Amino acid sequence: SGPISDVAYLLQFQSDLLHVPVYKAREGDPASTGVAFLAGLSLKIWHGLSSLERLTHINKKAMVPKRSETEVKALYERWRLTCLYSKEWSKNFS
Repeated sequence: SGPISDVAYLLQFQSDLLHVPVYKAREGDPASTGVAFLAGLSLKIWHGLSSLERLTHINKKAMVPKRSETEVKALYERWRLTCLYSKEWSKNFS
């Protein structure tokens, strides 16, 4: 799996933010796999997501949502402001 998907904190953050379990791929680069799956779907190699399920290899252990809705909203707002500040800060370098 790719370097980003190896960071447990980021997987947990996604799970908390989206309120769904997040599974980590056991092998391969998840981004490349996703691109390949989308290409196959658009070319009608596979006919829907159910035909792709047998091709995926995920760990049975998932990151499950742990934070309350209030905590998630606060984290999201902090992330949003960080992005805004970074965007403004980067204008000094262009």
